[in-house]
Amino acid sequence: MWQFYHMLFFYTAVNIGQANSKLFIQYQLEDYFDATKTASYFSIIILMSRMARIISNVLFDKLYRKLKDRINIALTLGLILAFVLIVAGDFIKDNILVKLGMMSCGFFMILAVRDPFKIYIQDLILKVTKVEEQQAIFAHLELAKKIGQTLVGFAVSALLLKVSLIWVIIGTGMISLMTLKTTTRLFELVKRSIQISKKEKEAV
Repeated sequence: MWQFYHMLFFYTAVNIGQANSKLFIQYQLEDYFDATKTASYFSIIILMSRMARIISNVLFDKLYRKLKDRINIALTLGLILAFVLIVAGDFIKDNILVKLGMMSCGFFMILAVRDPFKIYIQDLILKVTKVEEQQAIFAHLELAKKIGQTLVGFAVSALLLKVSLIWVIIGTGMISLMTLKTTTRLFELVKRSIQISKKEKEAV
C-alpha cells in the first residue's frame, strides 16, 4: 500500500512539474525575447533536458549500487530541489541568464529523476515481495500512475483558469514534500523486510 501512495504522489508531482515547468519557462522566454529567439532558446532547453534524462539513466546504476535503498530518498530530495530552483528562479528579475539557468536546471532535474524512480520501484518490488504477489502489485502501481496523470489533468486545468502558473508550481512542490514522507516510510519498510529475509535465511 505504501508503494501505491508513493507512486501516486511522486508521479503526480513529476507529471505536473514536467508539463508546467516547461510551459512556465516558455512564458518567461516570451517576456524577454521575440518569437524567433524564444523558439530557438526553448529548443535548446528541450534538447538539454533530453540529454539530462539520458545522463541520469547512465549514472543511476552506479548511484544505486553506492546508496542502495537510500537512492529513494535522494530521488525525492532531488525532486523537491527541482521545484525550489524553479520557484526561486521566478523571483529573479534583474538577470535573465541566472533566472533561466535556475529554472532550466529545475526542469532538467524533474526529468532526471523520472526514469530512475521507476526503475527503483520495480527493483524494490522484485526484491521484497513474493513472486505470486508481484503481478498484482505492478498492476496497482500502474493504476497509481494513471490516477496521478488524471489528477494532473483535472487539477491543472482548473487551477490555470483562476491562478497564476507559479502557484501551480508551488503546489506541486508541496506534493513532492508529501512524497518525502512516504519515501521515509517506504525506506523503513524495505529495511525491515530485508532484515526479516536475512533472519529467515539464517534460521534455515
